[in-house]
Amino acid sequence: MIFLCGTSTDEVEKNHLYDTLICLDIDEQTLRNRITSRGGDNDFGKSEHELQQTVEWRKGAAPYYQSLGGYIVDATMPVDRVVDEIVGIATVDS
Repeated sequence: MIFLCGTSTDEVEKNHLYDTLICLDIDEQTLRNRITSRGGDNDFGKSEHELQQTVEWRKGAAPYYQSLGGYIVDATMPVDRVVDEIVGIATVDS
């Protein structure tokens, strides 16, 4: 089982390469909190312009991945529950 995490501009063309699509979905406030409180040296998304772009992208992400046959996982749950749900989906689809 291989998990590829992320998104790309040509993912529609590569969709046939994947057995399962899973979208980790969070609400806008959680997204804002996670980005702005993130430590380390990764500042991506913290500028108002980048944050707004990310918020706008998030609004269409779940419906987009659902239209491709993807599963939607509520990533606001505790991490262990999110992992269990991902593994459960991947196991059923493999």
